[in-house]
Amino acid sequence: MPGYDSGVWYGVLAPLNTPREIVMRLNADLLKVLRHPEFRTLMQDNGIEPMGTSPKELASYIRSEIVKWAKVVKQAKLKVE
Repeated sequence: MPGYDSGVWYGVLAPLNTPREIVMRLNADLLKVLRHPEFRTLMQDNGIEPMGTSPKELASYIRSEIVKWAKVVKQAKLKVE
């Protein structure tokens, strides 16, 4: 569909009601890994651009993806079979 980007992304999620301190600690540790030169090289050599965001930014991105793809499903009149 014109105007839509369908790139692949991955995120790490925690169960609902996970204490904020744990979520923030996991996020900080994951960001360290994502910034490590050897890891970055490994990912980039495989065509993956490692990125890291905050939990708030990831939640916002997920919400925007739901809105975007709901429009595609509606316009294409897709049905669950």
